Amino acid sequence: MFFLWTQMKKVLISFVALMFCFQAFSQDSESSANYAGLTLIPRLDLTPYYNNADGAWGFSHGNSSIYTLFEGSASEYFSWTLANHWISTGRLDYGDDYEYGWPYTSLGYSNTTNWIDYCLINLTFSNWTISLGKDMILTGGFEFDDWDWDVHPEFATSLWDGLPVYQWGGKVTYTTPNEGHEFAIQSTTSPFGERFFTKNLFTASAQYRKYGEVYEVIASASMLGFDPQKPSGAPEFYSLFFLGQRIHLGDWTITLDVSNNDCFDSNEDETISYLRWGLGLNVALTWAPSDKIELTWRGLHSRPLKEFTPPGITRWNTGLICHYYPLKGSDDLRLHTYINYDSVTEAITFSVGLRYNFLFNLW
Repeated sequence: MFFLWTQMKKVLISFVALMFCFQAFSQDSESSANYAGLTLIPRLDLTPYYNNADGAWGFSHGNSSIYTLFEGSASEYFSWTLANHWISTGRLDYGDDYEYGWPYTSLGYSNTTNWIDYCLINLTFSNWTISLGKDMILTGGFEFDDWDWDVHPEFATSLWDGLPVYQWGGKVTYTTPNEGHEFAIQSTTSPFGERFFTKNLFTASAQYRKYGEVYEVIASASMLGFDPQKPSGAPEFYSLFFLGQRIHLGDWTITLDVSNNDCFDSNEDETISYLRWGLGLNVALTWAPSDKIELTWRGLHSRPLKEFTPPGITRWNTGLICHYYPLKGSDDLRLHTYINYDSVTEAITFSVGLRYNFLFNLW
């Protein structure tokens, strides 16, 4: 606990000190570009589930968690994001067991997720932005576009659930003058590198985003560095491609993500992780008749496209989600409930819960 507290203090004190330095430096900047906010985000889920394979009932706390989000800007040229994951509960990506853990282990590793999700500074010059620090790999479609604390993991692909996408590196982004298109390239440490920078394994990514009131796109391509010595004959890079499309039609929204990998998996003793070449489809149909309520049907399908050892698994997953926002003109409080079925676990999951964003404006 002493080591944990020491590390927490080092990160937070250094980050806050840096922010105050930039704030003092930018006193002459526009006040609208000089702000900071700290958001405390607790979430509680009550999630019973029924396993159809053995006829047994179980219970978990789903995606119950506590996060903080510290973000702001010291001028029109400098901004930052620090997102921390303090408490985690939920279902593991294998078996039917539920684990209640602390995300403070493996701080020096890149092949897992720990208590620091984002630790990022952005330098903006006109239409160009340079981002440095710990960021999400430029991969995934719209599924990866949500904050972790807003996601219902039972509906998630194994890529979202298992791939450690928060990595250290840098990114360059160009946004068109009308802010309708965004192009980005990025290089980060590899999620297969075990420890940061020790094996010279890196990830190279490119992403395109189209913004619009009717049609939106997120397209990405990533090459994830892999250690060819473990196992023998494995590729030096895993390729990962995503095409996400979203259409808005009045109160209705249709979302479709397509990827060339059907799952993220590990061997039996979990010493080796890998991607399986396959097909991944993730679709959502949302009806939002007002700002207070959202009803969504979600479904996903994944299948391998060639033989593997151990053999790949074809997966179907579907369910219904209801989000309700009781506060007038605000989405800070979200009440949610859902039902889900997964063909791999053969589990029917029910859940009710809430998430609240407590925002503290610091300056």
